[in-house]
Amino acid sequence: MTRSYKKKRDRNAAGAILPKGLRVLVVRARPGNPSQGILQAGSKVFACALGRGGISANKREGDGATPLGEMRILSGYFRGDHFPAGRKTRLAMVPIGPDLGWCEVPDDRNYNRPVKIPYGASHERMRRDDRLYDACLVLDWNMAPRRRGRGSAIFFHLARPGFTPTQGWYVDLSVPLFREALGSDRNFQTASLTAIGYRRLSGAVFFAMRGTAQTSSDGTPFYLRPFVALRGVEVLRYQGDQTAEAEAELRWQLHPRRWQVCIRRCHQHWGWQSPAPP
Repeated sequence: MTRSYKKKRDRNAAGAILPKGLRVLVVRARPGNPSQGILQAGSKVFACALGRGGISANKREGDGATPLGEMRILSGYFRGDHFPAGRKTRLAMVPIGPDLGWCEVPDDRNYNRPVKIPYGASHERMRRDDRLYDACLVLDWNMAPRRRGRGSAIFFHLARPGFTPTQGWYVDLSVPLFREALGSDRNFQTASLTAIGYRRLSGAVFFAMRGTAQTSSDGTPFYLRPFVALRGVEVLRYQGDQTAEAEAELRWQLHPRRWQVCIRRCHQHWGWQSPAPP
């Protein structure tokens, strides 16, 4: 999987379908949402989920990022009770038992390797209640050789409805600087800080929250000034020199792959405008 910025789609897809079938998958980050992606399989394009940290060229253990690079599919795992078709493939597929885990401790001798549960070091349980690993393919990231702390359990697996990350936090700080010396028609500055968190409370109940704060300096054009962006709130209805907003959601997954119910969604926003000069 690679990140690509080439705009000639026909040329990019030309090598994806070879005489023996599909050989290459290309994954790009979705514009405006780094934790979601676009997967190109030959001439077909699909939405997909990435790690909560987006795509990273400097992958580290625990950062929640999807590593940037070319990776091969080595083998796979499947839940025989949920996905019996996992046996009908030429790829080496292993049924997931209740004692299958995957070690994620960089100092452990079995780092980034399957282990048998119970296991002394921290590990991920492959038999998940949310069924994301019903079909799970192992990619060759940090396999041979293994480098300490460069990431483990890099899988190609099923996604949640809505393609949200599995858990953890995503934080983004943006500070654009506009100066006449750099080609802008005026001098001003904006800044925004966004934090998004996901947490599974139980097998089918999930909690998510988001907070955003924005500010702008004098001289900022009206179309770049901060505004409140919440579901159900008209765009640009609440605008000022500084804004802040927060929302939370509690979701119940009725069906592992299809239906979900928003038990409770609440949000709040604040905004204020600097007083006009006398």
